[in-house]
Amino acid sequence: EKPLQLTVLALDGVSKENYEVEVRVHRQEPDSLVWTQRTSYLLEGGSITGRPKAILLNDKILVYTPDRKVYWASLNNGNEGVWNNEGATNLPATTDLSSMLAFNDTLYVVTTDNKVLFSADGLLWSESTALSNKGVEALIGSFPTMIAGIRHDTDGKKFFCTTTSGLSGWEETGDELPNTSPLFPSNSISSTVYKTKTGIWKAFMMGNVDDETNLFTPWFSLDGLQWTAVEAPLSSDDAVNYSCPYISQPSIIHYGDKFYAFGNKFDAFYVSTEGITWSEVKKLVLFPEAFKGKSDYSVVVDKENYIWIVWGGGEVWRGRMNKFGFDIK
Repeated sequence: EKPLQLTVLALDGVSKENYEVEVRVHRQEPDSLVWTQRTSYLLEGGSITGRPKAILLNDKILVYTPDRKVYWASLNNGNEGVWNNEGATNLPATTDLSSMLAFNDTLYVVTTDNKVLFSADGLLWSESTALSNKGVEALIGSFPTMIAGIRHDTDGKKFFCTTTSGLSGWEETGDELPNTSPLFPSNSISSTVYKTKTGIWKAFMMGNVDDETNLFTPWFSLDGLQWTAVEAPLSSDDAVNYSCPYISQPSIIHYGDKFYAFGNKFDAFYVSTEGITWSEVKKLVLFPEAFKGKSDYSVVVDKENYIWIVWGGGEVWRGRMNKFGFDIK
């Protein structure tokens, strides 16, 4: 439709100003999550065994495979499906790809022999002498000024730790990991760090648990040294359960001011506004039928609010809520 023309007269009845008003109506459901399949990061006929690791670095999305190959694309070109295939240099077989994270435009990852490796481009890796050989066995997440991790001492006890200023070492005053339920998961870790409305940086994490009968318990931290289990309140009605159910290979993302959790099989998203009470999403935020039953995946969320999911078979999908694509003027 044509823009509306308005004329505003001044109090003197002579001076006037003409305005053009254009009303834009979005005909999409703003909170609907829309998915599109992208070009495979593997060459036609290619395949890998095991779970890949997707990660964002500057303007690139990188996918690491268990055989230490790296497939990467510019987020701009990646949208068009232009992938590059290179080998990672100095990334040994002992690398725990699931622990890889980005911090200050650099990637970090731990190995099973207590080394911490870093890379500025995701291809060439080097050992951090300041962070290695300190018993660090997992990286949980990255705050704006530090990396949070898990370390063990000579007696095998595990503690939370964070990097010190300038990445010169590890702060070793963190709490000991609990040895009673709920246990802190230390493998297949997924975390999200976000800024609260009060300006505080807060981390939430999930990870694999051994007992499928246990309900899922997320954990949160404000400093990386103390982590608190976020247990849902008990309901007076046995038919109502506020906890997140068991998920294999879980992922947690903070998206559109809410937490979303999901995992292998891609049956559903589970949503929480505060990370405490969870419910299954029944509409709008759903997975395509093509996702059902799939496993061995990795997920990242880019700065344009696209959710990227890649699988070991090479499939690449991305999704975004419609409202993040609206051109607000």
